[in-house]
Amino acid sequence: YKTSVGSDDLVERVKNDDDGSRYVMVPMVDQGAKGYCVAATVERILRYYGSNIDQHVIAKLAESDSTRGTSLNKIVDALEGNQAKLGIRFKQLYRYEDLESVNDFKKLCNNYNSLARRTKDKKLELNDYTFVVDKVKYLDYGSLMKSLNFDIFRQLREKDRRGSRAFFDEVHGSIDDGIPLCWSTFIFPAVDKSSSDFGMHMRIITGYNTKTGDIIYTDSWGAGHEKKVMKAEDAWGITVNLIALEPRHKNSR
Repeated sequence: YKTSVGSDDLVERVKNDDDGSRYVMVPMVDQGAKGYCVAATVERILRYYGSNIDQHVIAKLAESDSTRGTSLNKIVDALEGNQAKLGIRFKQLYRYEDLESVNDFKKLCNNYNSLARRTKDKKLELNDYTFVVDKVKYLDYGSLMKSLNFDIFRQLREKDRRGSRAFFDEVHGSIDDGIPLCWSTFIFPAVDKSSSDFGMHMRIITGYNTKTGDIIYTDSWGAGHEKKVMKAEDAWGITVNLIALEPRHKNSR
């Protein structure tokens, strides 16, 4: 399963179009009906590096579920624990950590409501998204996120200028080196027209536009999804994780 392409060879794969697009082309793999977007993403990147691994091997390593998909924490553990076996170096370049506790969600609601007042949008009430089982209170994360106005959420994300700058710096540097990136995102119907519901998804950043800053990416959904474009502010607004899988050796020549 090891990669056979070295990092020094990858720069030659970077394409530059007259419209400012700078990108690489990654082999397409269709994740199919199973929730294997993470496994398919990893397979595609490793095949780009010359590996013959397939998503079913990766899904097994990460204990993927055909209905619920793959836990990001499990795939991180699987990739970190199998770097030598797969011939890669794992690097987590960015992680959105602002929604990992109840206090984080309270802060989100307060900040969201401050902006919602200005636009006369509906306020968020955290208690509307909680439920009790055996006297234990739980947060319905999906329902809360589904109810957000993405324009307001994007404005909140734009306030993190340091995180945004670091994210785009990592994207530009990696693509310039010919390295595509695993990109874990929220799915908001306002951005992803192919979906009518909120969710989570992993896709691949394959490039960016040097003139507009737009992000070039691909989804593992088969033909027609090889090269897609998203506005920079939308791409940052939906970003959850950014991961680099790099070849372990310098070159293959």
